[in-house]
Amino acid sequence: MSHSQDSLRLSAGAAAVFFGAIGTGFAPIFVRFADVGPAAIGAWRQGIAALILIALMVLLTRKPGPRPEPTTVRDFMICAGVGLFFAADVGFFHASLELLPIAHANLIVTSGVIVSGIGGSFLFKDRVGWPPFAGLLISFSGLVLMVGISDRPIDTLGLIYAIIAMLAFAAYVVAVKFASQRLSTNGILRVSAIAAAPVLIAASLILGEKSVPDGWDGLWPLLGIGIVCQICGQGLITKGLSFVPIAIGTTLMLTTPVAAAVFGWILFDEAMDPIEIAGAAMVLAGIAVATLIRPPARS
Repeated sequence: MSHSQDSLRLSAGAAAVFFGAIGTGFAPIFVRFADVGPAAIGAWRQGIAALILIALMVLLTRKPGPRPEPTTVRDFMICAGVGLFFAADVGFFHASLELLPIAHANLIVTSGVIVSGIGGSFLFKDRVGWPPFAGLLISFSGLVLMVGISDRPIDTLGLIYAIIAMLAFAAYVVAVKFASQRLSTNGILRVSAIAAAPVLIAASLILGEKSVPDGWDGLWPLLGIGIVCQICGQGLITKGLSFVPIAIGTTLMLTTPVAAAVFGWILFDEAMDPIEIAGAAMVLAGIAVATLIRPPARS
């Protein structure tokens, strides 16, 4: 593949992750409007996505893509692992949103990209140079600024939930990167959703949560999180990660907490103070630095 083609693939992948991260930033908004429990929200999110993706697979006939659908036991195990990590992430993340401000919950959970970005680069043996790691450091500093210096109270249990979700999120990102190099995006999302939904349903029942929404007012946020955040947001991220090194992809995913903080400010009057705004600017600056990487010219 030529240098120009490499650059085009990298740019397209980076754009997909960036816009996918904005899409997932709507998740806290839908959670706030939902009238079912945290685990139930995750179950609806996965179940709605699974049903739509299965329908698309059945209804749309198209030529085979560059990556195959899951067919072997190994393929299904990889996708199921993605789903189980995501179930843990979503369940604990949604629980943390009940106890923490939107910006705090998102920032803590999304800091898992530091673990997955650095660890994943060694795991996948990516040769990306210094920009992605410098960008990751700058963006992480912005996260610390936004979370650590704010004078808003932090609930201890909410913080524990968010940290568990962060670790699950880091594992999820690495698993998605691994799967996206081998399997189709639709297949990964579909099988992982099928694996995650029963786990989240069981968690909801064990916790005694309300699991059935009250009419349209309770249903539309669940449809929104399933379509906007899971199919569109996670779909774009999964596709993008198949084209970009994980250190770049994870840095771009830090767009999510910034988007969520802005949405929370607009819709719930959770105004960002000057320090938080400065931190958000650092996150975006880090993303800009990380995407300066270019594929090496081929001799």
